[in-house]
Amino acid sequence: QQQPTDPAVEGLSNTWWLNYVFFSDMEKNRDVRPMLYHRWGGLGNHRYQIGFSGDASITWASLDFQPYFNSTASNVLYGYWSHDIGGHHMADRIDPELYIRWMQFGALSPVMRTHSAKSAGLKKEVWNFAPEHADILRSTIRQRYALAPYIYTMARKAYDEGISLCRPMYYEWPEASEAYAFRNQYLFGDDILVAPVTAPGKEGYATVKVWLPEGKWYEWQTGTMLDGGRTVERTFALDEYPVYVRAGAILPMYGDTVKNLNANDEEILLTLFPGGSGEFSLYEDNGDDKRYAAEFARTHLKSVRNGNLLTVTVGKRTGAYCGMPAERKFSVKVLASAAPASVTVDGAKADWTYLGEEFALVVEIPRTDCAAEKVVCIRYEDAEVDFNGVPAAARRMARAMEEFKYHAARKPWEQSWRYTYTDEFGPMGSIAEAVEYAPERIPQLIGEFRKAYDDLPGVLRRQGLSQEESEWFLNQITYNR
Repeated sequence: QQQPTDPAVEGLSNTWWLNYVFFSDMEKNRDVRPMLYHRWGGLGNHRYQIGFSGDASITWASLDFQPYFNSTASNVLYGYWSHDIGGHHMADRIDPELYIRWMQFGALSPVMRTHSAKSAGLKKEVWNFAPEHADILRSTIRQRYALAPYIYTMARKAYDEGISLCRPMYYEWPEASEAYAFRNQYLFGDDILVAPVTAPGKEGYATVKVWLPEGKWYEWQTGTMLDGGRTVERTFALDEYPVYVRAGAILPMYGDTVKNLNANDEEILLTLFPGGSGEFSLYEDNGDDKRYAAEFARTHLKSVRNGNLLTVTVGKRTGAYCGMPAERKFSVKVLASAAPASVTVDGAKADWTYLGEEFALVVEIPRTDCAAEKVVCIRYEDAEVDFNGVPAAARRMARAMEEFKYHAARKPWEQSWRYTYTDEFGPMGSIAEAVEYAPERIPQLIGEFRKAYDDLPGVLRRQGLSQEESEWFLNQITYNR
């Protein structure tokens, strides 16, 4: 029995006692850190186990409750809850939209774990879904791995300060009524704000009302900088999620090569968000021993934007722990970046690459001694480029154009595939490839894209689309100018 009290000892919960005994045994008799995943044993008992929130029903209502549950559990210092992502029972099939939105929330939770009842219709492995859904699920799982350095640093903060990884908005803005009214929003560490999608969308898009506190916030997956101090209504395609990062923040992340978290010497990708300067103290330890209270290391990260010069400093690592790598490779990724006029690493000229899909500049820092400071200087031309909203607009345009041209048989206008795109319309679907192939032309290419996008109804008319076709296309990208 797990839940009832033990009749032999008055007031003693079997679950409470099991959690204590198993955790204490690991603590005393193993060299590695004890960890226990088990059921609720009552307040105080969570010092021993990661919580299991129960067999959730496979409904939007269950998903809607879990963000609030997660963040407010922080009020009683219960920071590590694990949910049945996607739900456990009360359904005989998986709704791809519901599961994707649940997974996107799960990737921004303390523990990411899927589970369901034993049923042939409840298979949650990525490969069981259609390609368009499997790609989103795979990307969501990879995002979790990518954020591991940031999450681990914030986990140390929770250990030191008792402030959970997921916490309510009113921790930082206690005087704002919106911090209480927007109950599902939460902070994920110090620099990320999440406004989960917990209701089904319409025609491929979910609409979410978001309260943004004072300051500037970068809507990560659409590439839009938004002013805070207000409530906004935003739309998100199924492969987009309402994640907001403080302007100018630095997030330490892993790249695409990391397949597991068994090692701690992988390359760190310092992701710089637009909007100003930022700092971060990267935390690391052995990862599995019990000496982390006193044996750990930190690396101070700093970025300063001064006019056309962006300076990124990777400080000298301080501290030590068993098995600490002497060297580490770092890279700097600058989101919403034009092509630089020059790049140096520790004063020496350095190469760079451009990622068109992310509209991001990447500079690699050679693997060097972690005890040495490293400085990256990126100088831009005088002209600034307005990338605001371009990543999402470009992605949605490309998807809608492909759907229109190659899959139009599913639409009333079955012969639309015969269209040859004009020189005005065609380049709008390949802007990401264009800036990757010719980053030196970014100001011109982005300017042309914006001009065409601002007049998209006219562009579609000149392309020869009928009124019905144009309305379908504009709806596909949620065009609202």
